[in-house]
Amino acid sequence: MPHFFEEMAADDLEFADIIRTIETGRIRRKFTRDPKRYTL
Repeated sequence: MPHFFEEMAADDLEFADIIRTIETGRIRRKFTRDPKRYTL
C-alpha cells in the first residue's frame, strides 16, 4: 500500500476531499510548521 493512503486514512481524508479542494481552491487552515500540511 502506498504511504499516502496511510496518511490519508490517519487524517480521515478521502479522494473527494482532495478533488473538492482542487476544484474550489479553498484551504481552511495551513499548518505553519509544515508548509505541506493543510486542513481541507
